[in-house]
Amino acid sequence: MDYIIVKKSIKNMYIQIKDGKVYVRVPKRMTQKEIEKLIKDKEKWINKHLNVQKEKNEDNEKYIELLGEKYEINIINSNRDCIEIKDEKAYIYISKDSTEKREKLIKNLYKKCALTQYTKTTQKMMELTGLAPDSWKIRDIHSAWGSCSSKRNITLSLNLIKKREELIEYVVIHELCHLKHMNHSKEFWSLVEKYVPNYKECRKELKR
Repeated sequence: MDYIIVKKSIKNMYIQIKDGKVYVRVPKRMTQKEIEKLIKDKEKWINKHLNVQKEKNEDNEKYIELLGEKYEINIINSNRDCIEIKDEKAYIYISKDSTEKREKLIKNLYKKCALTQYTKTTQKMMELTGLAPDSWKIRDIHSAWGSCSSKRNITLSLNLIKKREELIEYVVIHELCHLKHMNHSKEFWSLVEKYVPNYKECRKELKR
């Protein structure tokens, strides 16, 4: 099994599957023998998650996910490059088909939809909670759905646009609540629950 070793100043070792690759993050003092034992012990878990990610990647080649809905991709040769969502399908008009070009068009669609949806949702949730960040932005991050910095700036993942509107609202509420509690204390979760009573179900769905 191929894997990438990342030695860091950490206490515990852990494995991360990202973009079809296996990253083994370990303390600097850990020996090669210990690392190999860890890989062997976790081999079944690693293979399972590699297969899950592979299936997701194959699914991404067939469908566009947007606001909780799946749209089957249809490629149409054209002298223009754009995407049109209609009749529950995604039509990709493309002058010269390539994976790189498709991905660029899909990402542009996500950016456009995310800007519209996140702007609407953020404004709505700010009015609901009375909480407002100094700024908010969209980034193409995969490690989290959102984040709130100590400088009161909120970041939302571009990938969140694939999820249904209720989940987007939960993530925005989650980050807005961090403006009052920069932690995950009982007080923080109580504030989240005030605005999203079913936040636990939302969290579970976002982990799938």
